[in-house]
Order: sequence, then structure tokens, then C-alpha cells
Amino acid sequence: MDLLKYPKKSISYIENPNVPLLYYFLTFFAVISLRNFLDIFSDTARISFTLFPITHELFMAAYVSLGISFAHFYLFWIALFLIFPFIATFITKQDIGKTLRIILGFSWIIVITPIADLLLSRGQGIEATFIAPTSLGSIIPLPQALNPGEKITCVVSILLIFTYAIVKTKKLNKALLLAFLFYLVNMLSFMFPFLITSIARIFNKAFTITSPANIIPILSAVIVVEAAFLFYLYDKKFFISIVKSAGILKSLQLVFMFTLGILLFRARLNGFIFNNIGLFFLSSLVIMLALTAITLFKRSRDGLTPCKTSLKISSIALLLAILCAASINITTLFFLLVAIACAFIYYLPPLKLMRIPFFSKVFLALMILLIIMLGWLFAGGELSQFPQIFSLYILIFFTGCLNITEINKKQDAAKDAFPLLEMFGEKRYKLFIGCLFFLSYLLIPLVLVAKILLIPSILFAALFLFFIVRKNYQEHPIILTYTVSLAGILIWLNYFRITG
Repeated sequence: MDLLKYPKKSISYIENPNVPLLYYFLTFFAVISLRNFLDIFSDTARISFTLFPITHELFMAAYVSLGISFAHFYLFWIALFLIFPFIATFITKQDIGKTLRIILGFSWIIVITPIADLLLSRGQGIEATFIAPTSLGSIIPLPQALNPGEKITCVVSILLIFTYAIVKTKKLNKALLLAFLFYLVNMLSFMFPFLITSIARIFNKAFTITSPANIIPILSAVIVVEAAFLFYLYDKKFFISIVKSAGILKSLQLVFMFTLGILLFRARLNGFIFNNIGLFFLSSLVIMLALTAITLFKRSRDGLTPCKTSLKISSIALLLAILCAASINITTLFFLLVAIACAFIYYLPPLKLMRIPFFSKVFLALMILLIIMLGWLFAGGELSQFPQIFSLYILIFFTGCLNITEINKKQDAAKDAFPLLEMFGEKRYKLFIGCLFFLSYLLIPLVLVAKILLIPSILFAALFLFFIVRKNYQEHPIILTYTVSLAGILIWLNYFRITG
């Protein structure tokens, strides 16, 4: 008698490659929604669902609080379940697509907790909460602080994954190892707030989770990293091509711009970024995801990448950027939406202002200015206090310098644009853009009120002029030089600027 006959059939059914992966994610979200609904009745820490009219003074406070509570529930379960496919793939050597289907297919087990609690308490409900272990004995074999439903769910999940490993590997040691790793991750998830606080203490930073809002940015960043790693394992070649298309150096430049905004407000960082490393990392992810979305959209429009595929990836990146921005604060979300609006006005009909030579680049320059301003606000500044001369400098000279993309017309394939390149000829156009770069770098000492920057500015200006006007024009040396110069400005602002 084959004891694994029915488990094999069940696993084969769940792994069905003919079922779109999207259906598994939709089922997963449905399970989370059902779990959250059942938790309302089984958890004694009740959530208020008072229906305030929109004119009531508590309307906004009540619904924002409710939205934050449910957002952190969804993010927690997504972050937790996306860890398991990596572990299962590492132990069983199965394709990440199959293990992802299995894990999402097993997600129904999380509804066991509230149902068991309701049944065992005869409808009264049992509070479910995170735990803070006092010793190793308090979490082995199962934490005493867990309620009955959580203990049952934990045992069922370990048995399911053990059976899966036996079917796939036919090796007891691998099955035991996978079961143990799942148990370990489960235990760590129950101790999530305790772990975050403990890690903060290691770095001499006081951090306490006083509300779900505290952990939403952390969970959002974790999910983005997990999703990127999943994408990489799912299709390595395509992932690498997407990363190359998005442009790592360009992403790094925009993160530097964000840091520049921070340093414009703060004379010294003095551990500021380290003390806010979570939000800084998440803000950087928002910037990079937004750039990836815009770049892929542009390349698909130009026919440089498969249209449907690039548009899908672009849409996913844009959605992740919006969700991450919303998890930081409303200001970050607003600035992101304005930046995206600039890109739409520039690239999309009916306006499609990219057809207008030279001056249309003001919308791309405005996107850069928005990122710098966001850094200023991130550091604690007020928008009304942002230096106007710096705003003017960014808008005027980036509007001119960004026309360098027209030199790469064959690569950009802007068929419906009317570039100055055709009007003036390649040599004159290169000289024109090169002089704009040269002048923009010479003005840096004036804008930052630092005579000491005059010599390095002249050197970088000359280097830019050389790379632009030479016969064998290439964009990469220009981007690299610009990145190095921007990094140099940041170093000077943080370590060598003399402040009053």
C-alpha cells in the first residue's frame, strides 16, 4: 500500500502549471481576507467598526486607523508566506514556480487559528498576540503564550511541509530539515516585534512598536526585496535584462539626489540616515521602482523591449512604488504621483510634450527637483524654506543637459520627436549640450557658495565636454562621471562644508 499516493495526487494538483500563477495569488489574498474577518470574532482585542458619517469629526481618524490595521495584517502575511518558497526550493531543489504554487496553495491553513479558537472557546474567542520569549524553554517545543488555534496551525503546517518534502525528495533528513526551518520561521514570526526591538538595541537605537503603523514601512520593504528575489529565481535571464534596461547607475543617481536634498537641509548627517535607515531604504526603493517603471515604459514605447511584457513589469513596478510610498507617508505618495504625472505628460498622448525640442525636458528636470525636495522634507525641512536659487539651477540646467538623450537617437528611436539634433547637425548639437554641462558645473561653486569647489568643477566640466563632443560617443562614461561628481558633492556637503 502506497501511503503517499494521495499526498502525491494533491501536490500534483496544486502544482498544475496550466493554472495561471495569478489565480494562486488571488486565492492567497482571499484566504488572508477571510482570516482577518474571522479574527474579528475570535480575537478578544476587538476592532471598532463604528459607521461614522462622513460629516462626523471622528470619520477620518476612525477610518485611517482601521485602514492601517488591515494594511499591516495583509503585509504581514504576504511577507511571511513569501519566505517559504525560498526555503522549500533550497531544500527540495524544485523550481521556484512549483514551490510558490505549493506554499500559496497551503495558505488555507491560516484560517484554522480563528476557527479553532472560536470552537474551543464556544464562540467567546481567544486573544491572539505576538510573544516575547524569556528563555529558550519558553518557545520549545511550542511557545506557551500561543493560543490553542495558533498551536494547531503551527503543527498542521509542519506536517504538511514534511509530507511535501518526503514526496519530492524521498529523503527523511531533508524532510526533517525543511520541517525544522518552517518551524523556526513560524516561531520567529510570532516574535516579530520582539526581534525588531532586539535588533534595534544591538545598534544602540531605541525602537518600540506602539502601533501597526510602525511596522508597515518595514514589511513593505521586506516584500519588495522578496518579490525581486522571487522574480530573479523565476527567470534569471529576464530579471537581469530588466535590471540592465532600468539602469543601475541612473537609479543610483536619483538616490544620490534624494540624499542631496537631505544634506541641503542638514549640515551633517551625524547618523541621521542610520537612525532612519528603514525609511531611507524604503524611500530609495520607491525612487528606483518608479524609475524602473518609467524606463521600461519608455523602452517598450520605443520598441526596444517586448511591449506586453515590459508594460506588465512596468505596471507591477509602478504599483509597488505607489504602495511603498503610501506606507511611508502621504507626502512621499503625493510627490511620487506628481513625478509620475510629469512622465505621463512628457511621454503620453494627447499632449506628448517630448515632441517639443529642448524645453519639453523641463518636465524631466522637475522630476529630479521633486526627488531633491523630497529629501529636504525627509530631513525635516519645510517646502517653503527650500532654496529658490537651487530650484532655479536644477530646472534651467537639467532642462538643457537632459537633451543629451537626443544624441542617442538611434537607441532611443524617438520617431515622432523633432530633436534639435536634426536642426543643427550632430557636431553643433554635441557642442551645444557640452557647453551647457560645462556651464552648469562652473555654476556649482556659485550655487553652493563655495569657492573651493571651483577647481574640481572645472575638471569635471572639461571631462564632460570631452566625453560629449568626441567622435565615438557613448552614454555610459557620461553617466559614470556624473555619478562620481554627484557623490563627490555629497561627500563635501557632509564632511567638508563650513557652516556658520
